[in-house]
Amino acid sequence: MPQDNLRKRLLINKNIQKKNKNSPMGAKPPLPESQKIFLSVPNLNDDYISDGYSSNASNYSDLTDSYPNSFYSDSETENHSIASSTSKENIDTNKKPTQTTNARKSSRLHRYHRKHRPQVPKSIFAFRRVYFILGMVIGALTIYLATKKMDEYKNMPSILKNVINDIGFDYLSSDFVSNMQKIVGENFVEDDNFLPGRDLVKTYNLTAKYPIFIIPGITSCGLETWMDPNNDSSKCSETYFRKRMWGTLNMPKAILLDRKCWLEHMMLDPETGLDPPGYKLRASPGLTSADYLFPGYWVWGKVITNLGTIGYDSNNIIFSSYDWRLSPKNLEVRDGFFTDLKMSIEKTVKLKKEKVVIIAHSMGFNVFFYFLSWVQSPEGGNAGKDWVNNHIKTFIDVAGTALGVPKACSALVSGETKDTAQLGTFLSYVLEKLLSMKERVTIFKNYGSISSMIPKGGDIIWGRKNEKAPDQDEENFEKNGPYGILTIQEKDRNSNDGNITSIYGSDVIPFLNEVSDSNYKNFLKNTYSHDIAFTEEEIEKNKNDETKWNNPLEVSLPEAPDMNIYCLYGINKPTERKYYYVHDPYSKNAGSQTVSPNSEDFDSSPKINEHLGYYLDQSKNDPNRKIENGIQFDNGDGTVPVVSSGYMCEGGWKMKRYNPSQMKVTTREYSHNPYLMWVRGGPETADHVDILGNHDLLKDILFIVSGNEHLVSQRVQSDLPQIVKEINRNMKEAEESYKNNIRKETKKRNIEESSAPNLKPQEPQEPQEQIQQEQIEQEQIEQEQIQQEQIEQEQIEQEQEQKKEEMKDEL
Repeated sequence: MPQDNLRKRLLINKNIQKKNKNSPMGAKPPLPESQKIFLSVPNLNDDYISDGYSSNASNYSDLTDSYPNSFYSDSETENHSIASSTSKENIDTNKKPTQTTNARKSSRLHRYHRKHRPQVPKSIFAFRRVYFILGMVIGALTIYLATKKMDEYKNMPSILKNVINDIGFDYLSSDFVSNMQKIVGENFVEDDNFLPGRDLVKTYNLTAKYPIFIIPGITSCGLETWMDPNNDSSKCSETYFRKRMWGTLNMPKAILLDRKCWLEHMMLDPETGLDPPGYKLRASPGLTSADYLFPGYWVWGKVITNLGTIGYDSNNIIFSSYDWRLSPKNLEVRDGFFTDLKMSIEKTVKLKKEKVVIIAHSMGFNVFFYFLSWVQSPEGGNAGKDWVNNHIKTFIDVAGTALGVPKACSALVSGETKDTAQLGTFLSYVLEKLLSMKERVTIFKNYGSISSMIPKGGDIIWGRKNEKAPDQDEENFEKNGPYGILTIQEKDRNSNDGNITSIYGSDVIPFLNEVSDSNYKNFLKNTYSHDIAFTEEEIEKNKNDETKWNNPLEVSLPEAPDMNIYCLYGINKPTERKYYYVHDPYSKNAGSQTVSPNSEDFDSSPKINEHLGYYLDQSKNDPNRKIENGIQFDNGDGTVPVVSSGYMCEGGWKMKRYNPSQMKVTTREYSHNPYLMWVRGGPETADHVDILGNHDLLKDILFIVSGNEHLVSQRVQSDLPQIVKEINRNMKEAEESYKNNIRKETKKRNIEESSAPNLKPQEPQEPQEQIQQEQIEQEQIEQEQIQQEQIEQEQIEQEQEQKKEEMKDEL
């Protein structure tokens, strides 16, 4: 009976619809009250009911009878209950169904309506999945383009427009996901840690040949805690026993949770430069010491991985980790580092029947260069002058700090560098809270290694007063004046601007002595030298003076004609060259720039506006003069200027007094071309550290260590040839002045000795012998001039050949 009533109602609706179609203007007569109740169901219209339900009434009846009552909720809306009350009973407006019954019937009818809703054609953009797919395509395209060079973004709008117009969203390919993987796979889905080594193996069939020794730079290898039996407060060392105080996630944990313990371990004794009493920190051994310094932050990881692709393993890659806090002298005193290195090289050469290749990065250059003099000297390894030629095949210098970095000066004066100056107010406050300026200065002066990177060569290399620096162009000189290292603005008692003082290359050491305590002064005097040796006699004398062994301008390369040197470094990245300082002698922290770690001031609560007597003038900014946050920038790899990385390779070591055996030196520069979406810059970065992941550099290293050195050629893209020319001119003038002064002093000494009372005057040198000596010296000068001219001519010819090859490649 209920089913018949429902069919009857639906037929009535259909007849009404037919009448409406025949009525003028399509007007519809008013519906009966029961019809209005039925049509009040949400989301329905007249056409939907009349056309869609009449043919399915029997199905609906079966559907409603088949549902159990327990399936429906008692909380259905009341208007649905009213509309569905007629589904099983005769239409009776006076009858009021119960709420539970109405809810159940309303739910049945509503479900039926949704199931039999007519399919109305929709726009493709009405579907959410289309927007999802569109977003994926645009995102993937953006990522793919971001892996290209930044100068390829000019046509981005037109490219996106064409791609979007060409996409057919109506018919998506069944292999859409695999196609998306192909788009981004080259740069993101596929791990590039094994590139370019994997490709070179296929193309050139490279294999491992020479054993490799890796010498890392400063901060590049982990330092772990060991116990000291003399430590009264051993709980700190016990907590972190054999855990890294530098490297891995233990380091930030120790800094945040146990700052005092971390500082006590990281400090060195200010008098000896060795371990402080009761604390012991040692370099972590093996390849894991510096492949990844922190999780996800590779240092040597990509180099080691690519060496592995051509057959290297832990048997022929020896990682010479060392405590980078110590001076070279103390590395031997405390750890016997150079003795171990010498013995390890000898053992490797004996077992592998091949000479070794040394790869040194950053400050690793200073460490290895010290070793070259140490191993020959009777005061050091006493191995003789032939040892290097018999054991070392090639020295690869990667971003070496040969002549120092201005960054070392700012670190020693105020504990500030570009990295701290660009932190911003909040992060600067956080840094001050963790490690204040005064503490940083104390630590940096405490570390003997930092002072090994003080700029060497004085005014001749780094510029002098009223003259253009060798690495400074004319336009820059006209705008800024001479470079120098520091410019200091004095403040008076009322914080008004006073005199301006410029610190040039030769002023650096006196200035550091002025702002340091007696411990640092004595250490600097007894450990390092930063001058220039102008004669072969001086260089010969310096071979037995360990304070000179760190300076390539005061000692020569060993006599090793079979050894090769490759200088590989980055260019075209803004690099710290000069610093603008303020000196406020009336500030709270003025005076000595160091503080004892045991004093109360060492752990004092820092305040962001309280500085040392000297601090960076971060308000000084001038984009036209390349000045930002009180720092003036020049060409380099972000840390080492070109003049320091390249001069010895293209200038100093072309001279016989610095390279007596005339060993071959090849220079390769890498332009900094970072990729936008890569945090570390990508395969074409030339940043000081990230260059160890540069694909071009990795190729060159693999060619060299596999015995394919002929595939690595000279490439100089910067203004280094002009820098070399100006430095050589300055050096020649200084050399002549130096020799004249020597002659004058000798003559004066002879006169004083001859006129001294009660002393038998020495017989004066025969005029003929003196003339001959002067002639010999003059001939040596002329020969060096001829050699230098030949070198410059060869460089010009090489540049011309390079340009011709580039033009051929472009054609």
